[in-house]
Amino acid sequence: MKKKVVMLLLTMIFLLSCTGITYAYTYYGSGHNIAHFHLQNDCTTTLYNTAITSSKSAWTNTSTPVYFLSSNDTDHYHGIENYSYADTTNAYYSPSWWEYIFFGRATVFTIYLNDYKLSNATDNYRQSVIVHELGHAFCLDDNPAESPSIMRYDRNRETMIVPQQDDIDGVNEYY
Repeated sequence: MKKKVVMLLLTMIFLLSCTGITYAYTYYGSGHNIAHFHLQNDCTTTLYNTAITSSKSAWTNTSTPVYFLSSNDTDHYHGIENYSYADTTNAYYSPSWWEYIFFGRATVFTIYLNDYKLSNATDNYRQSVIVHELGHAFCLDDNPAESPSIMRYDRNRETMIVPQQDDIDGVNEYY
């Protein structure tokens, strides 16, 4: 009996993970019909303030329905925090696990910035990292394609600091 329940749960998780749309790259499953977020800066240092502000502007200055609500609109919590962990990762997007598992897309998330990698980086580099992580919040997955995209791992983080046309098209397709 336990084996059947485990197999049923694994099958359900697999089926839910296959509900994404494919456009320029893979999207997270169904989610918001609007891309409006309250984004709280919970960093314990002012080191990231400029990059966070610039990253929000980088998305809102595109032809996407992306914008950020004022700080007193807290329907859903979205935060940016800094930690120091000995890892090669610059940052990571962490959706609310239960929402992600059951709905394929989280309305609550945290972006964790790695001080170990970013404390000595330029503001451009930090902005590229934050714009990329916000792309995940707007349903974009990492883009292995050769086209210019903020969602590519191998982009130049000093010069590619705003969403590219492929990213804009992806967000517009989703929303």
